Amino acid sequence: MKRLSMTLAALVALAGTAQAQYYQKYEPLKEGNAWTYQNQKWGVDATMKVAWSYYGMHYVEGFFGDGQWLAWSGNTLYCWNATAYEWQPLFRFGAPTGTKYTVNFDFLENVTVVVETKSAIFEDTVIHQKFYNCVRFGFQYNTPIFDAGLMSMTFAPNVGLVETSSQSIAGPVQVVLKYASVNGKEVGLIGSAGLEKGSMSQYPLTGTNKAIVINSQPAWEAFYAKHKPGETAPAVNFAKQTVVAVLAGVRPTSGYVVWVDLVRWNFPYSGAKVFVMESQPTTIPVLQVLTSPFEIVVLDRKVYSVTVNWKVVAGP
Repeated sequence: MKRLSMTLAALVALAGTAQAQYYQKYEPLKEGNAWTYQNQKWGVDATMKVAWSYYGMHYVEGFFGDGQWLAWSGNTLYCWNATAYEWQPLFRFGAPTGTKYTVNFDFLENVTVVVETKSAIFEDTVIHQKFYNCVRFGFQYNTPIFDAGLMSMTFAPNVGLVETSSQSIAGPVQVVLKYASVNGKEVGLIGSAGLEKGSMSQYPLTGTNKAIVINSQPAWEAFYAKHKPGETAPAVNFAKQTVVAVLAGVRPTSGYVVWVDLVRWNFPYSGAKVFVMESQPTTIPVLQVLTSPFEIVVLDRKVYSVTVNWKVVAGP
């Protein structure tokens, strides 16, 4: 640790002005910051976390294997090279587009890093969100590799690493951001569970798609008295949870179905964004005059506002 601290002191001396630290927001290294990623090919999750910070040095678990020591100096992200026993530049965020330089770590041996773009738009298909002004680094291997080779890494401002692409014998592999807690703000999916779903809500709503946010027991009981008169509202822990009722309003016949596809933080805004799917009847015969399909979900945290992305899909 003493050796790390001594060499880091030299880096800090080069940090310069606030302008020279502009790109540090592209990998926010604050103790407790955490990220979850989803492997698009295999469907498995991986995590990364700033587990420990010590005088400008940060141990990031899950970063290139089990974890690495990282430190910012100006607009360059340094990594501790345990073999060379010194801090070495890993990502030169401040370098112009097209810049190439070689790194030689245990996890990136004799690899040329390329600053591919500093204004990329990355669309995260897991959380249905676009990140703007991203910096993307490419990797060129100077010696042959047997299996998986890293192709690129994309970083978004105020979020950090949002995407990694690699090539393996089994084909291309993309790992994308699923959830992040960065500097007290959250990005990505919110855990939710279906509470109730059906084709006939009694809640008075005519021809209107709506999502109602419910944050207290009295509000929940008042809603449920209209939704299902005479029945008892299911138990919800409103100290930690939020109910979102998605109502499709009155439909002229049976066969309509609505369901919550996913819920994510509406970053950078407050509240959440609810992605709702609605299938409309195509071949189903008319079974009743009116329906009012709905789904009620409970979120595993407090949310006070939602915006809705309503999508109509083909029915049965």
